[in-house]
Amino acid sequence: KTYVRLLHFLRPYLWPYFFVATACLLLFSATDAAIPFLVRDMVDNVFVNEDRGKLVIIVVLILALFTFRAFINFGQGYLTAYIGLHIVRDLRQRLCEKLQWLSLSFLHQHPTGTLLSRVTSDVTQVRGALTGAVTSIARNSTSIAATRSRASRTTRRS
Repeated sequence: KTYVRLLHFLRPYLWPYFFVATACLLLFSATDAAIPFLVRDMVDNVFVNEDRGKLVIIVVLILALFTFRAFINFGQGYLTAYIGLHIVRDLRQRLCEKLQWLSLSFLHQHPTGTLLSRVTSDVTQVRGALTGAVTSIARNSTSIAATRSRASRTTRRS
């Protein structure tokens, strides 16, 4: 229930930031499966069949793949940080508005340091919970799907 309330803060950043970050994450995970195939082709065609012409092609493909993955990984990390920092800003703004309307008796009962600590550290933890958890769920689900796909291909070959 609390997590659903926190996801409300993610809503303003769903389009385009969150969806693009998720697409970057999915593309990054999808290219994970390409690496073993390129290495297999390199071993089979270059080393076993001694086809030097394919060596250049495979090396260029590997470099292009890793360059693409670097850009995609950067995009995902940048957009996740962007979303997280904006969520922190929104939460702190709401908390400051709430603190301004609290009664004087409440402010006298609770030390200022405790209130400031809550505003700074707790909000940062919420940021980690929102962006980290959502990213982790997406990354793990794509990794599981890729692992199952590889396992089914391996059993078909056997």
